[in-house]
Amino acid sequence: MGIFLCIIFLLFSSASASCNQCVLAKATFFRSSKGLSGGSCGYGAVALDFHGGHVAAAVPCIYKNGERCGACFQVLN
Repeated sequence: MGIFLCIIFLLFSSASASCNQCVLAKATFFRSSKGLSGGSCGYGAVALDFHGGHVAAAVPCIYKNGERCGACFQVLN
């Protein structure tokens, strides 16, 4: 039981420490890729194949006019 609690503690502490420069913003997701383009980063239709077709749309403060194309983001529910 003690080992389990230590693991849980480490998971929560590492999750909070890994996001020391987080920006709170809004995003949306699409359940289907139907009707979606490749997006603003110029990846074209191949973008719909990334990560099993999970596509998110970011607000301008995250996207930064294409500066963050190809970047990874942690999306929390």
